[in-house]
Amino acid sequence: MLNADEAGEAAAKQHAATLNSLLAGITISKVNFPAGEDVNSLLQSHEDPAILADLIESRVQFFVSAPADTSIENKKRESLPAAVVNHKLNTGNAELLIYDDGELYMEILGGIKITGLDRMKVTLKVRVKEKIQTPQWYSVDLYNQVQREQLISAVSECKYPITVTVYH
Repeated sequence: MLNADEAGEAAAKQHAATLNSLLAGITISKVNFPAGEDVNSLLQSHEDPAILADLIESRVQFFVSAPADTSIENKKRESLPAAVVNHKLNTGNAELLIYDDGELYMEILGGIKITGLDRMKVTLKVRVKEKIQTPQWYSVDLYNQVQREQLISAVSECKYPITVTVYH
């Protein structure tokens, strides 16, 4: 759910292209907010948070990618930078999202609750793949920029491939 302005539309297109490169055969839907509105302003102007559920129910298709075809996938892989080619996102189970690119492994457990959209708190478990050691745990609200930056800094300090597990 991005803002209903030019920047939100541009971001939606960019994210759709990224997701398409990670997952062939997906459909992305779009929630149509009133012009200039976003999730926060809509919730502030309406007493009933069910308005979000209504908007989600009336979402429209935004992007539909072609089904996975090896020849198409090979052509896409040739045109993508090496950093994007090896990324794997498994969304087969809505309650367990897995991302693995060989060096970085992440698990996101649970789904996104329709209530409490003012925060997206997760617990992150990080460990170095090549070493047996006690994992590091982080609790972070993904809507909080300072917490995200601290998490990125802490994880990027690892000099070895890492395993990341996210629980919320």
